[in-house]
Parts: sequence; structure tokens; C-alpha cells
Amino acid sequence: MLPPPLSDGLEKHKANYLGEAEQIYYTFLQQYPEHPQALAFLGALVAKNGKYAMAATLLRRAIRNNPNLADPRYCMSSVLLAQGMNSEAVTPCSFALALGHPHAKQRLDSLLNMLGSEEHSRSSNILARTYLSKGRISAALEYSQEAIKYDPNNFFNWLLFCQSISRLHFDNALPPRLLANVCQAFTIDNLEYKKLTRPAICALYYNEHIAPLLSYDEKNHEKVTRLRECLHSDSLEALSQNDLFNRLLRVAFVDDIRLEKFLTSLREAFLWNCLEDPEASKNHVNYLPLIVSLSNQCFLNEYVWMTTAKEEAAIDKLASLVEDKVGQKDKVSPYLIAIYSAYRPLCLLPCAERLIGESWPDEMSEVIKKQLSEPLEEKQYRDSMPELLPLSGSVSQLVRSQYEENPFPRWATLPVWGQGGTMEEYIGRVFPNLRKEEWAQTSHPQILVAGCGTGLIPNEIANRIKNASITALDLSLASLGYAQRKSKELGFKNIEYIHGDIQNLGVLQRQFDHINCYGVLHHMADPLKGLRALNDCLKPGGTMHIGLYSEIARRPNTRLRQYIQERGFKADSEGMRDFRRHIIELDDASPFKTITKSHVFYSMSELRDTFFHAQELLLTLPEIENMLVKLGLQFIGFVPQDPSIFPRYRSRFPQDTEMRSLELWHQFEIENPDIFSNCYTFWVRKPA
Repeated sequence: MLPPPLSDGLEKHKANYLGEAEQIYYTFLQQYPEHPQALAFLGALVAKNGKYAMAATLLRRAIRNNPNLADPRYCMSSVLLAQGMNSEAVTPCSFALALGHPHAKQRLDSLLNMLGSEEHSRSSNILARTYLSKGRISAALEYSQEAIKYDPNNFFNWLLFCQSISRLHFDNALPPRLLANVCQAFTIDNLEYKKLTRPAICALYYNEHIAPLLSYDEKNHEKVTRLRECLHSDSLEALSQNDLFNRLLRVAFVDDIRLEKFLTSLREAFLWNCLEDPEASKNHVNYLPLIVSLSNQCFLNEYVWMTTAKEEAAIDKLASLVEDKVGQKDKVSPYLIAIYSAYRPLCLLPCAERLIGESWPDEMSEVIKKQLSEPLEEKQYRDSMPELLPLSGSVSQLVRSQYEENPFPRWATLPVWGQGGTMEEYIGRVFPNLRKEEWAQTSHPQILVAGCGTGLIPNEIANRIKNASITALDLSLASLGYAQRKSKELGFKNIEYIHGDIQNLGVLQRQFDHINCYGVLHHMADPLKGLRALNDCLKPGGTMHIGLYSEIARRPNTRLRQYIQERGFKADSEGMRDFRRHIIELDDASPFKTITKSHVFYSMSELRDTFFHAQELLLTLPEIENMLVKLGLQFIGFVPQDPSIFPRYRSRFPQDTEMRSLELWHQFEIENPDIFSNCYTFWVRKPA
């Protein structure tokens, strides 16, 4: 509802008493200079008088102060059209349509009919982004596909497609255009492929050639027998040659129990077949790409799939066979090596390094690189990395031990979430309404990633922010070796990796403009002590991006952690496989069976990090606010995975115009316990 003075002004405006309306708007803005609707009304009025530059200024302020208003966007498009700027008018008109303006569609259709594919793509991209932020996922998916149709080479159209499709559930065959886009998305570098796995798996279930193979419901040994028979026919050819199937296995976790059961049976069929007749591989050269895909999947998920005692004995026998052949300098069949690498990493073979210099088919060269050459390179980085910041306390030692065994997260390609630019542009995209005086500006930011793990975050920051000097710190040498190899592979030379403990950061005697510490502090014995160490090396006016576990959002996780502890599942590879077997065998009615729908269930390191962690503390927003107050840090705002929570929060608490009241956010989370998806992700600022 409009304040009475504005209502009066609008009535006079509509009645064409423009002078009186203008005076009312100016008087109101003297008292409330940033009121978005008053700015929009005045902008529309002066535009009517032909004062386009002034109108544009007023309308931009209105949009900045309330991006969800449709009228100033539509009016801005009118201002641009009046000046003959048809192409420029597409953007505000597209936003106006997405925000519900009743006349925007007709104008936009008319505009796009006059313009080319580039404007069609841009308009559809805007509509997809806006609908996604408002939780209208089906509409977002539709327009992301329209954007791809008009510009399939625009990476950010594919990014929107991934973000949209990942939030929908699929039970039926995919429509042809959607299927084609899913298949093509797997060929686009630097997408988050895990967002595509569910629709891809659904597509496989409805593929006329593959579906019969996936529908076997016999007991495991009978299924394996059937699949061994298929190896000697053409039944597996369609699977072996399916690009979507092979690409899925090579770049993303298969997060579907039914498909996992099929793949473990297929793996076992290949194992028994090669042991029965090691030379049989000569008859199965067409299946080598399929076995390599299996191998890549198992290496990617860190061999989280279950095995039987018979399979383990068979793998020992296969390892001895390979050892004998290498020892006798016989040519080892790539088929045998590929099967072994689908059960255990090649680096466990005593003769492993001797395999590197051999000549292999292209498919096997990929396996040798991933499982031998790259781990050896990582070891060199680990061995040469000094410990600059010694570890503090037993908890740090426990956490380090976990990540030495299971470096986290495992990633192959660098997901890109936004365009590269300056630090100023980066902050502007994250917090478009943040006033520039609220943060220190620099053209060459010094950035610390505290708890960098395997390097995904520092490499992503290096890709996103120009002229940044990045220091990346972690407890785990295994993680740092992986991180340094990836930085070299990606060509980033502005990242310095340091082995050590956050609590001893003072030894560096450095100050940073920005600090990223996502998902780390809650694994410390005292998160406040860790945050204080970070604050001490943050420049006045500097910012921090922090991720902390939510006690409310993680209650289902807490119940499952307790369940794991009560049943004595150990936090090692064997214990986690036993846990997975137990969960898979549970009745579907069990509340714990829902974990099979989570991506973390399908990766050893993600499973351990989420449910078997050596140290985990959960926090509430009042506790976090207390920590920030103690250290004098100012809360800037949340960066949630689902931006549609912002309109919901605004409608619930309109009085918190900047959405910075942690007290109200705490109340909102109690009412909506799933809004933060396990983790609070937010920024803070150190006062200048």
C-alpha cells in the first residue's frame, strides 16, 4: 500500500495534473530520498515531459532500491524506445515481463521481432535468471532453453540451464529438445555436471536400447551371469556406444542406486570374464571405452561401491597376473588394466610406474594419466611443500588425518558461476545494493582462502577476479598436492599454497583485503578462536566470505550421524561401504533411506565429510551474531544456494529493508528450517 501523499500524487498524475503531481513527488522525496516508488513515479512523469536523461537517473535509483518492481523497468524501456534505443530497451522490458508487468510481453515480442538472435538470447537469459530467483523453475528452464536456441555458444546460457534443471524432478522420458540439451550440456566444459545427473539418468532409463539392460531384477549373481552372456553378443553395444552414458560416468557421480547396482554387476561380469580367459580381451576391444568409463567412475567416487569377498580375492589374483606379465616384460592387455582400475587405483600396483612408459590406446591413456601420472605429480608437490604454520592441538591432527586419506572435494573441471572481472565487479554481482563506501576498494586485492582443500575455491577465485594475489592454506598435504596440480593445469600462477593451521596465521604477518573461509570453522575445536585469527589478518574495510553449519538445517544429518555411531560404522573405506550396504538394504519406509537421494551418498570423500567427520560443531544464528559482535565484524548479507528465499523473507519481514537482521533471519529459519541447505553462507566486513 502506498503512503497517502504518494497515492494523492499518483491520482493527480493519472488525471494529467502533472505539475501538482510533480510537486507532491518532490516534497515526498525530500523526506524519503530513496523511496523506490516515488522515484519511479517521478521518473515516469519527467519522461512524459521529454526529460529522458533525468528520467533514466531516477528510474535507475528506483530499480537499485527495489529490483523487484516491474513499473520502473517498463518505464525505463519506454525512455530508451523514445530515444530510438531499441536494442537497449530489451533488457528492462525483459525484466518487466519477468516481474509481471501486464504490457511487457506485447512490447517485448514486438521488439524482438525487429531484432536479431543476440537480443533474443539476452532477453531469454534475463527471463530465466529472474524466474530462477523467484522460484519459478519450470519457466526458468523454458527460457534457458530459448536462450540456448538463439545462442548455443554462450556459456552462461548453459549455466542457467544447469541451475534450472537441477531443481526439477523427472519421472518420464525427456522431451526431445530437453534430451538434446542435456546431452549437449555434458560436452560443455566447466559446468557443474552433478546438476545434470538426474535428468541424464532418467534419459537412460527411457532409452529403448539401454532400458532393457537396466531393468534386470534378478539376484546379483544371476544378473552377473546374464551380463556375461551379453558380452558375447551385441546386447551391450548400444550401451558401450552411448555418448551420454559414457560422458556421465567420466565426469559426474552416478547418484542413483538402481543404476549403481547395474554398474557393479557389469563390473563384476567383466572381472570374471577376463579371469576365466585373460586373452578374451582380444574379442572385446569394442568394450574398452565402456570399461574405461566404469574405471573413471570408480576412481571419481573413490571406489565407494560395494564389493564381495569373492571379488576382492579375484582382484588379488588379477593383480598377480598383471605383475607376472610386467615382470616377464609381456605386453599387458589394456582390458586387464582397465578392469583392475575399476576396482582399485592403479597406484596400488607395485609395478604401476612401469605402466606409464607403455603405449596405450587413447582410452587407456586417460586412465594412466588420472590414476598414475597425476597422483605422482601431486606427490612431488606434497614432498616439496614446507609446513609454514604448525598444527595446533589434537583436533587439528584428527581433521588433517581425515583429509590426508580423503582429500575433499574431488573435482575435475572448474565450474564457472560468473564472469571474470575486478573485485569491485565481483562484490557488485554478489551484493548489488551494497554501497561502495561499505568496503575497501583495491585494484590488486590480496585474498586468503583459509581451508582451501583440493583447491576448487582458490582456482575459482583466480578465474573470477582479475589481478588478485591469492594465498591458499590447508591442513592436508594430499589436498594441497591436488590443488597445486590443478592450478598448474589451469594455468593460474597467482596462487600460493601453504601447509598449516588457521590458528597460527599470525606467523605470516600478512594482511588481506578479502578472506574466504567456507565450511572450515565448524571443524575446529573453537570456531571463535579461528574466526579471531582470520579477523586479525583482515585489513580494515576488508570482507570475509564465511560458511558455517546450521544447527537447525542439519538436524536430519545429526540424527543420521547418531545412527552411524550407535551401530558402530567406522570412518574408513570399509566402514563406509558397510554403512552404504546397510542403508541400501533398509526398507524403503525407513527415514534414513532418504540419504540415497543425496549426492553425498555416492562419493567416499563427500560421505565422510558429511556424516563421518572427525570434528563437527553446529551453530545457530544468535551464536554467530554473538561471535561477530565480540570481534566487531559487521554482517553484510547471506549468499544462499536458493535466491528465491529473499522474496519470501522480504514479504515476511518488510521492515528489514537491507535483510541484515540476524534476529529476524533466525525467526525466519525456525519457521522455514530448510532454507539454508545445511550451511549458512554469508559475508561480513571489518569496519575501517
